[in-house]
Amino acid sequence: MMYRNLLDMLQERERQFPDKRAFVYLQNGENESENATYSELYKSSVKVAAYLQYLELKGERALILLPSGIEYIVAFLGCLQAGVIPIPAYPPTKSRNNDRLLSIYENAEPGLIILPSRAMTAKLPAAMRDAPIILIEEMLENQFPYDSMVETIEPDDIAFLQYTSGSTSTPKGVMVTHRNLLHNFNLMATQFGHSVHTRIVTWLPFYHDMGLIGNILQNIYNGGMCYIMAPLDFIQKPVRWLNAISKYSATYSGGPDFSYQLCSRNITEEEKSSLRLDCWSSAYCGSEPVHAETLRMFYESFRDYGLRKESLLPGYGLAEFTLCATVSRAQTGPVVQAVDEEALRRNEIVPVSEQADGGVRLVSSGVISDFLNVEIVNPITREPCQTNQIGEIWLRGESVAKGYWNDPYKSQEVFQAAKAQGREGDFYLRTGDLGFICNGELFVTGRWKDLIIIRGQNYYPQDIEWIAASSHEDLHETNAAAFSIERQGSEKLVVVCEMKRELRHKSKARQLDLTAMLEEVARMIRTRILDELQIEAYDIRIVPPLGIPKTSSSKVQRGKCKAMYLNGTLPQWGEDVERAIEARL
Repeated sequence: MMYRNLLDMLQERERQFPDKRAFVYLQNGENESENATYSELYKSSVKVAAYLQYLELKGERALILLPSGIEYIVAFLGCLQAGVIPIPAYPPTKSRNNDRLLSIYENAEPGLIILPSRAMTAKLPAAMRDAPIILIEEMLENQFPYDSMVETIEPDDIAFLQYTSGSTSTPKGVMVTHRNLLHNFNLMATQFGHSVHTRIVTWLPFYHDMGLIGNILQNIYNGGMCYIMAPLDFIQKPVRWLNAISKYSATYSGGPDFSYQLCSRNITEEEKSSLRLDCWSSAYCGSEPVHAETLRMFYESFRDYGLRKESLLPGYGLAEFTLCATVSRAQTGPVVQAVDEEALRRNEIVPVSEQADGGVRLVSSGVISDFLNVEIVNPITREPCQTNQIGEIWLRGESVAKGYWNDPYKSQEVFQAAKAQGREGDFYLRTGDLGFICNGELFVTGRWKDLIIIRGQNYYPQDIEWIAASSHEDLHETNAAAFSIERQGSEKLVVVCEMKRELRHKSKARQLDLTAMLEEVARMIRTRILDELQIEAYDIRIVPPLGIPKTSSSKVQRGKCKAMYLNGTLPQWGEDVERAIEARL
């Protein structure tokens, strides 16, 4: 291992590149405002660490509730320097995400909350307002003596708590160690070909592992440069992301599946004219699974502006494995395998030609490297699967985290899984994801807990959601949830889709009945699902914007959506809902 801990890494970067700009913040996603050299980053983080040492918080947890920016990075590194365990989160709002924030707070029991302003205190959930609170400005203004912790932080000490997105359950705090992080940095540097010349552009939030580990901390490991924009600036105007890549000749940037869809659908031909994307050698896509159609749309939209097909690099990772597990080869780009759809529903893999009827195109999530061991295991029997079978993905390697904070039972279940008749002490990480291996490539097919089984056939919810969302132009492309419920002793399919905000105005402009429009959309969804999958939907629900629960990282919470459906709390169309939507947006 090159470094003993992250503090060692940070000190080395400050020594090597004191005057090199490490991070630049783009105000409104376009204009340079704040920036920090490696020397400034180190010195500012020492100020934070000195303040935390003054408060005698070594070994405690600190909840960071700052907007994505340089001060967030300084606060995070300052916690590490002081031996305090940082918990990346996001500034409190009045939205539904505060339920997740309160869940994190109650599980982590932090000794300190770091806020950007006193006014933000009023937005905290009531149960959090009596906790010790400090402003980042106060920490940076004070001068206290600092006692370096570099030599006393061990590689297997907890670096920080990374809370999971909570897409299938309550968020859990993954205990990520210094060793885990350094191993994963090396994995990514090797697979993506990072160096001191790597230039990163990111809009991903810092409270999410892909944003914090895959961009911010990875940049420090590389000794490169990173340009940061706020997530909302990208969402509001997607071309800002690609403009920044062009302007700063970024080599490494990416996001989940929806971000590529957003660019393909929303960036105009006029906006494309100034793009120069030939610099972009690593356009990673971190969703699971990655949609072949998304990659095709994105490539065809931007190939005339320098984008190379081999630069599109699907990957697979999860918080429990620190971040990155597999990534596609940079020389070949996406690997697509067509398989028989009927066999897929039986958990079997039967390759077919791209042109074959009844074929499903699956995208590889990358090559299985020497950095990890991957096993495909039957999640019920724990027996290894045959090469042509789908099973649960089990991982082993130095990036496997220490476990879940304050949850020893779940930690043992997930982080110490043993195969049936396996060797004693031969433990794996259970990912909860389903997939298979073909020619050394890992294909992820979906979540085990989300799998829909109807008449003995397996259906992946993301496939149903994709069909449903593409049934009508007024449906939100990435906001749909498919799940099954039991009725009269058998499983039935329910699909919930979210409409775009423009629908209400469109119905008024055309003087059409909104109820009739919704019924027509539901009929179209039902017909498409029946035509393409030969299953009949028991119920189709059309909800208003923001009606489908999602995690802080924009993953649909299918379990929560199902619970809302069953208890009758799914949002309904109406004037009250419309006003609530307008207020929240």
